[in-house]
Amino acid sequence: MLVLFSYFIIGFSLWTAFALITKGQKHSEIKEVSNEILSNIKSLIYTFRKLFRLLIQDLLTNNTSQTIDDFSKKNYRKETFEEPRGFIVNDFDDEDKAIIDFSQEVIDVITEEENKAA
Repeated sequence: MLVLFSYFIIGFSLWTAFALITKGQKHSEIKEVSNEILSNIKSLIYTFRKLFRLLIQDLLTNNTSQTIDDFSKKNYRKETFEEPRGFIVNDFDDEDKAIIDFSQEVIDVITEEENKAA
């Protein structure tokens, strides 16, 4: 989209330049409108520069006046998260598929340790 817009602007600029060079019937009006467009572009650039400066000044003044302690002192509401629908916490298989390849001795040791912990 940006490329298409660029082609449009370039084509329009070349067409305007050609019209100014050939000095057709509407030469003076084309020159007035192109000067007005140039003036508006300069004004737009100046306005963006002014906005950029204001944003930088705002950023610098906000960063120096606020600290991390200011944020920690505020009481923010903690959001509670609901579990997705259909999700049941206790829905699991009793068999652990990861220990299928273990020997029976290793499984017995694991079972003993789980019983001690419980």
